Amino acid sequence: MSNNGNLPPLTRNKKKSSHLGAAQKFLLLLLIVIALMRVLPIVVVLFIGLLPTITLMIVDSKNINKLIIVGCFNLAGVFVYVFNVMRNYSVDNALFIFSDIFNIILMLGSAAIGLLVYYEIPLLFVYISRATNQRHIASIDARVEKLKEIWGPEVTGK
Repeated sequence: MSNNGNLPPLTRNKKKSSHLGAAQKFLLLLLIVIALMRVLPIVVVLFIGLLPTITLMIVDSKNINKLIIVGCFNLAGVFVYVFNVMRNYSVDNALFIFSDIFNIILMLGSAAIGLLVYYEIPLLFVYISRATNQRHIASIDARVEKLKEIWGPEVTGK
């Protein structure tokens, strides 16, 4: 092919592939397993406690605002029990937390409160702004009535 003199010839950039060898993959897998076993009680509490957020992430991943609000409320409800597990660090204690239904209700209920906040706070702002606008309209109508009394009905332009 002819090059018009204006453009340099196309060259392919050869990228070095950074594939891990078998020994490196095994070492990485071993380190991940050791890390998970070391923090297993916390992982158990976080996984079970954050199920509503994980479910929302899978089902409705495009709605980031809902995910953030529900996730923050859910995380706030789970953190109490994460600290409890950190104090008494064992898998038995992590599973004992879930034996009490009140703990599960608090963890999952905090996500429900987050969902309630997501759906109801915008409606509350709409209600407040409508009430404020109605008071503003009533104030304007009262001023127009005062102007009619002072200047006559021609003031309104009707």
